[in-house]
Amino acid sequence: MTKLVDLTSDHFGDLYRIAMNMRQEATLYGNHKLDPSHIINVLTLMLESPEFFSQGSISDHRLVGVMLGAVQPEMWTQARVGVDIIWYVAPEARGGPAGLKLIRQFEKWCKSKGAEYIQMEVKAGIDNDRVGELYQRLGYQPAGGAYIKEA
Repeated sequence: MTKLVDLTSDHFGDLYRIAMNMRQEATLYGNHKLDPSHIINVLTLMLESPEFFSQGSISDHRLVGVMLGAVQPEMWTQARVGVDIIWYVAPEARGGPAGLKLIRQFEKWCKSKGAEYIQMEVKAGIDNDRVGELYQRLGYQPAGGAYIKEA
């Protein structure tokens, strides 16, 4: 059974494990080394602020998915937009309810915060096509892409 939980500082160990797994899978991050103190600082800010969505998906007493997001003003208008910061599901939990439950809960949270639309990104390089197809099945429309190069 999969259940959603609000993430707290009690989850730091699991969140670091998730970050390590994501880092190993993702093509986005290049050779950047994970900085545990930076991760804790950023997560502390996000987990303690009502301005950020921070939930995890637990299966068999183990954190298998994470969704972090926010609602912010759109750049050129008065519209408020929900944006995902991280959505990651461990390989062994993909295709199950963990990721979908996180997205659906994030959508509800965004609406409660006044978002007029929600922007989900596909840029980590982890099953980009599959993730894009899922977003489209959920009603999201493609709107550009990310292009990255080292400075």
